[in-house]
Amino acid sequence: MINLVPESTKKNIRTEYRWRVVAIWFFILGTASLMVTLLLLPTYVLLSSQVAVYGQSASSASAKVAEFDLSESSLTFANKQVDLLLEHKKTKLFSGLIADLDQAGEKGIVIKEFSLERKGIKLESAKISGVAETREALSEFGDALASVPLVEGIEFSMDSLAKSQDIEFSIPLILLEEK
Repeated sequence: MINLVPESTKKNIRTEYRWRVVAIWFFILGTASLMVTLLLLPTYVLLSSQVAVYGQSASSASAKVAEFDLSESSLTFANKQVDLLLEHKKTKLFSGLIADLDQAGEKGIVIKEFSLERKGIKLESAKISGVAETREALSEFGDALASVPLVEGIEFSMDSLAKSQDIEFSIPLILLEEK
């Protein structure tokens, strides 16, 4: 029957047919795209919410890491302070030794100089200088120095005993070793 239709009309019919086929294919493609979109929409919503949650947890974790770094530096500082305090507790105090040495020289002794040296936390050396009224006072002072708790012994020179009165002395002390 198409043979009876003139050629120009045939051409119009073929063009219209092709347009309809293309329209149907676009309709089928659009319907398929809509179905895929509707099927993938829940996945998209789930993924976008998970990305947001992971972003928040990552920012929270980085804030905690920064807080831990701050805590770590604070703890390091506190540990150093504790170590210093423990070292300070182990040190022998000058004031206790000076008080003991001063009490040792109450009768007939004028103490002019205390010389105490510390290296780190260890008391290195001690030396006491002054003037004794008599040899007996100097001898008693030497005995009293030897009985001081932090003093192990004294290095008493006999040259100091050459004079009988107003004897100038300088006595290095041997201190107990720290444990």
